[in-house]
Amino acid sequence: MKITLKRILIGIVCILILGMGLIASALWTSDYKTTLHTAKIDWLPSSATDISHKIRTGFGAVEQIECTLPEKDFLALAAAKDWKIEPAEQCMASLRIQELPKLRIIPDFGPVDVVLKGYKYQSIAVNGGGISVWYDADLQRMIYATSIR
Repeated sequence: MKITLKRILIGIVCILILGMGLIASALWTSDYKTTLHTAKIDWLPSSATDISHKIRTGFGAVEQIECTLPEKDFLALAAAKDWKIEPAEQCMASLRIQELPKLRIIPDFGPVDVVLKGYKYQSIAVNGGGISVWYDADLQRMIYATSIR
């Protein structure tokens, strides 16, 4: 009886180690595909311009989109997507496409990704995945990031 229990435990440990190895392999071998200033995204309004897109599919999928979008069209998109947006002032837009320049340059501070006046929406799951959206009203820029984790 003790030998059977020992074999079962060893089997479970081996399966767990194998599973962790597969997860680690999936995370490290996934590459991002980035398209700057050209991509069209089907679900964005036709008024969206200067669209950049970064995506990693598969396990740990991530998608980031940034575009110029008139404020009225952003508000309509937010309503259609049921994003519970709230006003945002001086907040960090931390999940931007790294290949793009910072949103603005603040004197005596330098380049930063700060939304001075606009909107934000975040819905973060317990596993760290979710969706984050920022809209900079001055620049008319939407920043969108989602992860399924």
